[in-house]
Amino acid sequence: MKPLEDKTYQITEKDALSIYARMLHTLDSSEFESFLSEDFSYSSQKVLTDMNSKDEFMEYIRLKLETIKKTNSSVYAELGVCPASRQVFRWKCL
Repeated sequence: MKPLEDKTYQITEKDALSIYARMLHTLDSSEFESFLSEDFSYSSQKVLTDMNSKDEFMEYIRLKLETIKKTNSSVYAELGVCPASRQVFRWKCL
């Protein structure tokens, strides 16, 4: 897959989830980072404030991955399909 430098390239939801899962398996954020736009934003119930830039998020995720490495913690990510409640369609999930 090509990173976002080629502005005409669009990744699918499955591609994006696969890239994220690879990052968790390898504990290497470089491929994931290459696909994020500069105005990327991130929010989570486990993070106190929203992150409103690629740089801010990458600093956060690098530290998180480094902590996983240092503590020899196990991380497991698997692609699946989650049925949407009361919906006809299904969502890809990680």
